[in-house]
Amino acid sequence: AEYMGGARLLCARCHCRGPTLGCHAPSCRRTYHFPCALFDTQCELVQSSWSLLCPRHKSGKRQCIEA
Repeated sequence: AEYMGGARLLCARCHCRGPTLGCHAPSCRRTYHFPCALFDTQCELVQSSWSLLCPRHKSGKRQCIEA
């Protein structure tokens, strides 16, 4: 079901269909492919909670926080 939903969405970085990661901020609709989020220096990936924050909602500098 999630995969089919992702097929309609566009990635905020590469603008291609099929992103499966969304910004963790409740009102944000930005979505990313995992590789796009990983290599986007503006996104914040939080490994301890497996969440993503887009550039608008990240808490500061890019960080990849490990548990």
